Amino acid sequence: MRRKRLSRRLRGAVALAGCAVVLVAAQLVVSAVAPSAAAEQWTLNALMAELAKTHSGSVRYREERHLKAMTEPVVITGTMAYEAPDRLVKIALTPHKETMVIEGDNLTIERAGGVGPQSLKLSEIPELNTLITAIRGTLLGDRKALERAFEVRLSGARTAWSMELKPRAGSKRWANLQITVSGAGGRPARFEIRQPDGDRIVVQVLDK
Repeated sequence: MRRKRLSRRLRGAVALAGCAVVLVAAQLVVSAVAPSAAAEQWTLNALMAELAKTHSGSVRYREERHLKAMTEPVVITGTMAYEAPDRLVKIALTPHKETMVIEGDNLTIERAGGVGPQSLKLSEIPELNTLITAIRGTLLGDRKALERAFEVRLSGARTAWSMELKPRAGSKRWANLQITVSGAGGRPARFEIRQPDGDRIVVQVLDK
């Protein structure tokens, strides 16, 4: 029963995870790529080094949830903030206000008109804990953390790259979870989460 009650929160938390990664895009100041640099091989280490430059920041975001049960995507807009080493804050403003905070092992969710904040321990939800570990590894440019939990594949060049993350282990529920981050240089521009049940979440960073 507890797992069923947590299902809705897990879906929202997965969405939060996607938002958290792309928020770094608005914070990085990337200089123009010289021809010689553009010709260099774009490696996972190079990407992680670029991502690691951002320690904190805030952005606006647009999130689309493509659900099998809905004929049209659910669109959510709001703001998000990140602060090293492990604090993520997502504030949804439309269509309903909701605040989600992840700090350390703690996840807190508060909805407008609700009974009050609801708290969870990430360590009690292995699937979500693995996902958050991977997200923090991305934000901090920690390749080792990513590869402990995910199979990581980077393709493309510095000017246009795509990074795919696939869980190494976990429950059957998340065995086919796929995360794709795409961008240019050290600027992730799009984050897509494909869930095992066919639902899909796409998050894009907007200008401040």
